[in-house]
Amino acid sequence: MPYLTTIPDNFMYETDEFSTLNLPNGIIDIGSYAFANCQNVKLVILPNSIKHIGLNAFDLERSSNRPIICNYRGSIY
Repeated sequence: MPYLTTIPDNFMYETDEFSTLNLPNGIIDIGSYAFANCQNVKLVILPNSIKHIGLNAFDLERSSNRPIICNYRGSIY
């Protein structure tokens, strides 16, 4: 069974249904605007497998909550 390794662009754009985002190990790439404008996000936990985060993937400009992003060592665009 294949595993998800890429989260596509605009994947959960403007989704307010979660406050914690805990991505599983094996995710390598997060697309542009994948989690942008998710108003309720307070905590983002990224696995060590992440190599690339796309443009404004976590753009939370309209959110008063500024999330904490953990375990990331790759490039951010």
